[in-house]
Amino acid sequence: MIQLNIPKKNCQSLVQKASESDLNFRWSQGKRRVNIDNSRHIIPPAIKPKLFDGIEVLDINCGPGLWDGHPILDMAQDFVHSSFYLVDTHSLLPQYASVDTSPGEQRLDNFTFIAHNTLQEKCLPFESDKFDFIQQRLMSFVYKQQDWPVILKELQRVTKPGGCIQLVEVEIPPQNLGPQGEQWLAQVEKVMKEKRDIDVRVTSQLDQILSAAGLLDIQTKFVSVPIGSWGLDIGNLWRQNYELFFESAQPILVELMEMSHSEYKRKVDAMMDELNEYKPFSNIHLVWGRVPGDS
Repeated sequence: MIQLNIPKKNCQSLVQKASESDLNFRWSQGKRRVNIDNSRHIIPPAIKPKLFDGIEVLDINCGPGLWDGHPILDMAQDFVHSSFYLVDTHSLLPQYASVDTSPGEQRLDNFTFIAHNTLQEKCLPFESDKFDFIQQRLMSFVYKQQDWPVILKELQRVTKPGGCIQLVEVEIPPQNLGPQGEQWLAQVEKVMKEKRDIDVRVTSQLDQILSAAGLLDIQTKFVSVPIGSWGLDIGNLWRQNYELFFESAQPILVELMEMSHSEYKRKVDAMMDELNEYKPFSNIHLVWGRVPGDS
């Protein structure tokens, strides 16, 4: 298992080290992008060379819209010989097959967005053995415990023999929360499990889920990210992520926890107020495995 731990002190040295690293960048249409020869795309090592040659890729829970810098949009721009299929419950994209970019930039014709509720339908609208690489992200707060094996079976059905399935999840709750935050998220965890049969700590079991589905050569990785201004720019971004997450989850959690909106906001604010004192961080978990058979 590969681990990158964010230190609790001396964050400035970490930022300086990152800025002085050997990461390469390229300029494209006036924008600074990561050089694909030293790519930071979150993809299994065995998949990258195939993406240059041209493969079929499926992204589950990509989000209802795309923006410049979206991971799957960047992949479509960098790997023009591959085809990308995006699935989510709703689409906010214009009603045409490809996306117009800014004047003078490349128009992308190598991806297709499909509005489809995989959880509700328990199936995907594709034939068997279609995709070389499937990625699913951020479903730990959505899938019930019994949903995971059903969905993984369906992902495996549409993956070619020898293809790869990757799961990406953010750990809930974060590490090193203050006492208010720990108490609050313990309540959230308890109510989600008791009333929705959702285990928010499933992130630590992703490798077991892939193994139970019959995948081979399973590998795991996690990266730790600071939350709050103590973590400088990335810490502020992840604080915003958590604020938006709890804002979007408010309607369902208020109902499940039988509390007022004002009480909900008070608990979230109390957790956020502790961030710089206790210096919490969140682990992003990745696990991937190979579907049995020869590619």
